Amino acid sequence: MASLPHGANRITPMNSFTGPDGRLHTVAPNPPGPAGAASAAVEELRLRQEGEQQDEDEESEGEGDEESEDESDEVSVEDPSEDIRADLEDVLKGDLKFEGSFYFNKTYIDAPNPVLRLNTLGRIGLPLSQREAMHIAANSRQAPFGMGERTIVDTNVRDTWEMDATDFSFDNPAWKKFIDRVVQEVCATLGVNISASRPRCELYKLLLYEKGSHTEKADGMFATIIIILPSPFTGGSAHLSHAGQKAAIDQSKESWLHTSVMAWYTDVMHEIKPIQSGYRLALSYNLIHTTTSLRPALSDASGPIQQIKHILLSWRQSLYAEESPQKIIYLLQHRYSQANCRGSAMKGTDAHVVAVLDSVSRELNFRVGLALVECHLSGAAEDEGYGGGWGRRGGGWGRRRGWYDDYDEEDDIDEENLEFAETYEKSMKIKGLVSLDGKLLKRELELMEEDEDGEGVEFIPADLREEVESGPHDKQEYEGYQGNGAGTLERWYRRTVLVLWPEELEEEILHGADYAKYALDKLASTTSTEPTEAEQKLLEYALTLPVREPSLNDKALQSVCAAACRWEALHLWFRAMRVCNGSASVGRLGKERYLQALMCFTPDAIIQWINQTLEKDPSNKSRLDLLDFLEENLKARNISIGWIGAARTTTIASLRPLAIADCTAILTV
Repeated sequence: MASLPHGANRITPMNSFTGPDGRLHTVAPNPPGPAGAASAAVEELRLRQEGEQQDEDEESEGEGDEESEDESDEVSVEDPSEDIRADLEDVLKGDLKFEGSFYFNKTYIDAPNPVLRLNTLGRIGLPLSQREAMHIAANSRQAPFGMGERTIVDTNVRDTWEMDATDFSFDNPAWKKFIDRVVQEVCATLGVNISASRPRCELYKLLLYEKGSHTEKADGMFATIIIILPSPFTGGSAHLSHAGQKAAIDQSKESWLHTSVMAWYTDVMHEIKPIQSGYRLALSYNLIHTTTSLRPALSDASGPIQQIKHILLSWRQSLYAEESPQKIIYLLQHRYSQANCRGSAMKGTDAHVVAVLDSVSRELNFRVGLALVECHLSGAAEDEGYGGGWGRRGGGWGRRRGWYDDYDEEDDIDEENLEFAETYEKSMKIKGLVSLDGKLLKRELELMEEDEDGEGVEFIPADLREEVESGPHDKQEYEGYQGNGAGTLERWYRRTVLVLWPEELEEEILHGADYAKYALDKLASTTSTEPTEAEQKLLEYALTLPVREPSLNDKALQSVCAAACRWEALHLWFRAMRVCNGSASVGRLGKERYLQALMCFTPDAIIQWINQTLEKDPSNKSRLDLLDFLEENLKARNISIGWIGAARTTTIASLRPLAIADCTAILTV
C-alpha cells in the first residue's frame, strides 16, 4: 500500500514549518506580513545553525511533534480493510438485514362493504352480479397500458375497463378506517416506516378486468394497492417477481364472500393471468411518500453499523493508495425514474441501505448520492440473415424502434426476444448524479477502468455491467436483415445506483480528469492574501499529487510555492519542498520560483534549500545557470548577493562529469 510523504495528508499549523533537515520548527505568532513571519523563521534557523539554546530547540521540536500528532483527528485503524469494495459488499449484501417483503397479500373476512356509488348508475351491490358488471363496463372506458414510453389501448394485451376516482364514491364512512388499517399493514409488510415516510393512500381507479397491470403514475409513488371487492370469478392469479424472488397470488377462492388485498412496489414485475369465468371488481390505490425523510437506520450499537464504519475509516486511511477506489457504485434492487431519484423515494431494501449509509457517512464525512447506470450494446441480431441467409422480402426491413411501431401481422420475428449473435460495441455510463434530496451534482461520472475479467474496483457487484445487462432492456432498435446480411440490434439497459465517496474527493469526482489541472492553476494564480476554505482544500489535494500522479509533481510544487509566496506562508513553502522533493534538481521548482521566494521571504530561510539543490542537481549547467540568474536579478534589485560567491565556489569544487552543455557555463565562470 502506497503511503503519502510526511505532511501530504494533513494541514501543518500556521506557526510551524519543516526545514530541509527534516525537523519541525514551531515559532511564536508574529504580526502579519513578511517581516514578522520571516524574522521568526530566520531566528529559529540561526539558533539551530549556531548550536545555541539547544535545550530550547529540543523542546520546540518536541512541541512540534506533539502538534503534528494532534493536528489530525484521524485515528489509525487497526486491522484495516484491505479490499474496500468486497468488504462493503459483504456487509450490504449479507449482514445488513432488511425485514420486509416486495409484496403483500391478505384476505379480510371482516372488511366492511364500501357501499360503492357510481356517478352514472348509483349504488352497486356486492357481491358483484353479472348485470351490474355489464353496466359498469358500458359506462367505463378501455384501460390503456404502458408500452415503452407510450400508453396505448390494445384489448389483445389488456381487456380491462376502468373509471377514474372522480367517477365514483363510497357511502360507508367505515371504509376510510378500513383503508387506514390496510395501509398500516401493507407498510409493515413492505418494510416502510410510516412515521418517517407518512405515506398518503390515494384512490386511483375502479377496475373491471380480465387481465391487467399497474405502473407508476405519480411523483413520490412507491407502491400499488389492489383491493378486490366481493365478486365471483375464477382464474386471474397474480404472478410477481423481483430481484430473483417470485410469488403467485390466487384470490379467486370464495372471492364472492370476502375482500382481498394485494400490494407491491411499483417496479415489481407482475402479470395478471386471464380470468376464466365471471368478473373481478377491484379498486386501485397509489401509496405516495409525503416527506423527504429516509427510513431510520439501525442503532449505533448494531454489528453492521460498526463494520461499515471500520470499512469507511480504512478507506480514508488509504485514500490515495493505488488500489483504493475513488468512489463506490452500488446497484440498487428497485428501479426509479429520474424524477424519483432521491432518497425519500427509495423502497424496501434500498431505503434501508440508503438510510444506513447516509447516517454513517454524515458521521465520517462521506457523501451519498444516486445516479442512473446505462449500458448500451450493439451488434448483429440472431435472425434469418445471420450467417448469410437471404431476407424474405428481397429489399430488407427498415429500422424498427422497440415497442414503438405498430404491429405488422406479416412479421413473424419476435423482436423483443431476439438475441445477439455477435456484439460489436459495449459501453456503460453513470449519468445524472444527484444528492439524496435530488439536487443535480454531475451529468456524467467518469469510471475507473474494469479489469481483464470485466470487473471494476468501484462496483458492487463487481460484475455490475453483466448484472444490468442480464435484466430486461429499456429501449431497443432493430434493423432487419438486408439481403445476405444479419440485422443490427441495439439495446439500452438502465438501472439505479447508489454512489458513495469521501468528502475529500468530491471536487475531484465532480470535475473529473481535469481536476488536477484546475486545482494547480487555481493555486498558481490565486489573488487572495490568505487561503480561503476552498483554496485550503485545493492545497491539500495538490500535496497528494506526488504520490497519486507523479508526473504532476513539479507542477504541484510550483503551484503551491507560488501560493505560499502570495500568502506569505513560509511554513507552506517549506512543506511543499519536502513533500515534492523540491531540492532534487533546479528545474523541479525553477529559477523564477527561487527568485520569487528570496524576494518574498527573508533570504536566509530560502538559501538553505538553494544550497541543498546545488548539492543534489546532477547538471553542472543547471546549477551554474541558477546562480547566474539569481545574481543578475538580485543585484538589479539591490539585494545582498554575497552568499552567491561562496555557493559558486562550492559548486565549481564539486563539478559532475562534464557534458557538452556544461562548457559554456564553466568558461563563463
